[in-house]
Amino acid sequence: PTPPLRPAYAGIRAFSRHVLRGDRALITVWVSPCANRQGERVKLFRGPRAIAGRPLSRACTARFRPRIRSRVNFRARITEGGGFEAATSRRLTIKPRRAVHRKRRHHRGAQ
Repeated sequence: PTPPLRPAYAGIRAFSRHVLRGDRALITVWVSPCANRQGERVKLFRGPRAIAGRPLSRACTARFRPRIRSRVNFRARITEGGGFEAATSRRLTIKPRRAVHRKRRHHRGAQ
């Protein structure tokens, strides 16, 4: 008989949850426990659609740089493997921010 799968946890975090519209966000995903998970693929979902997949590093993390055009929700998922259950992260919302335009002062040159 095969041993039961052990529970796993997937975490997700953004460098900033507010990004200038059209720029890229930095999203880090980690999986715990880490034993024997290095190299397994973790998928990043934008809403219901998988938009990217990356292998886990030696520290069981993966980094993604999706472009942010509008408010969007992300999740990360890893399938079962290495004796662990599949895991889904919490939902992470990233909001676009408009660029701040400061009023320019017009300086007159020496006349």
